Amino acid sequence: DIPQFISFFIQTAIILAGIVAFLMILVGGYQYIIGGVYSDMREQGKNTLFYAISGFVLALLSYAIVTIVQLAATSF
Repeated sequence: DIPQFISFFIQTAIILAGIVAFLMILVGGYQYIIGGVYSDMREQGKNTLFYAISGFVLALLSYAIVTIVQLAATSF
């Protein structure tokens, strides 16, 4: 069934994006902490944290949008 496959693919991609964003939050936090010694690494850590959190929020919003669209499409 094609709609179920597409739904599964989208949900899997969103979950993977969330996992990658979480790992990047950890990396950005490490860079920020180590940045106390190296000032350029502190700025890089801030940027990594900002983009990782933005990506995580985007993944959550996309999951919500996909869920709403699926509910609307299957209610007919």
